[in-house]
Amino acid sequence: MASLLKTWRRTRNSESVSVRVLAATVSIAAFVLILSLTWARLRRSDEPSRVLLPKWNSRSYACQATLDWLDHTYDKRRDARILSTKNNEKVMNKKNTKEYFDLFEPEATCILEERLGSRRRYEAFNDGPKFVCGADILKRLPSEDFLVYNIGSNNNIRFEMAVHNVILPDHIDKNKIFTFDPTLTAPYAGHKYSRFYPWGLGTDGVTGHNPPWAKQDLVFDEMSFETIFTRLGHMGENINVLKVDCEGCEWAAFPPLFKLIEEGKITVGQIQVELHMVSNAPEDLTTFFLAADKAKMRIFHKERNGWGCGGYKCVEYSFVSEDFLRQVNRQVVCQGEVLREAIQGDGK
Repeated sequence: MASLLKTWRRTRNSESVSVRVLAATVSIAAFVLILSLTWARLRRSDEPSRVLLPKWNSRSYACQATLDWLDHTYDKRRDARILSTKNNEKVMNKKNTKEYFDLFEPEATCILEERLGSRRRYEAFNDGPKFVCGADILKRLPSEDFLVYNIGSNNNIRFEMAVHNVILPDHIDKNKIFTFDPTLTAPYAGHKYSRFYPWGLGTDGVTGHNPPWAKQDLVFDEMSFETIFTRLGHMGENINVLKVDCEGCEWAAFPPLFKLIEEGKITVGQIQVELHMVSNAPEDLTTFFLAADKAKMRIFHKERNGWGCGGYKCVEYSFVSEDFLRQVNRQVVCQGEVLREAIQGDGK
């Protein structure tokens, strides 16, 4: 009886193994058949380039996949911030406190980021310089695609000097750099580096004033971004770098600018702006940053101004467009592909 039981168990186990082997064999055969049919179809295809299959052995695919992963990560960080700001208790009643800007942190990384604002490159220390993205990429732009704005200079020309010495392509003159400030009490000192206009940023039809801490009260007519772009013939063009430090005018001027960008009426590669916790600053910053999101501008740097404003009431923000950020990061992530394209371009 025991012998029969052992024989039955061996037979059962053998049948179980046979079933598993058979199932695995069928699965492998089906996979090979599908692969063979797919390959045969591709070989017969008149338009193989339209078949959307990953090129697993292609460096180009790896490069694009990495850039897609970075964009996805940046989106998740942005979504986390948006979700956090939906809780009104986290954003309301924070004005005039150190928590005012706390929820609005950088979500993106510009691999070719640097601090710009000195005569010589990489020596931009202390107060004044700004974080910019992709200076070397900007340097290679054709003349028709290069525009830089600096609004609010206080006759400190280090930024214009740095743009001229570091970013400005050799074949482009100073007429592509524009400086604006209606509050200067002495002649503009940077004519060697930029074109100057004594225009004040703000809202059309509104009378502007110097900030309360200025030594002399000056009155000027404010102008919107749209009016400035239109007067200079730049509407519909691309502003590569837009630097703004206008002591509070940003709260009125930037939401309409973000709307212009969202609607495609102007494009801006990157923005460096100091946000001031002043009387006209909104109680809730969410709307301001949501407008930047809709314009597809990502925060890539944030720096509290420790030289003034009590150390927390003024914060330097750097935004970059999603398109330009991907273009800059591609130079690093896809070096082989970029180099190959450059060599092919030189050979044409």
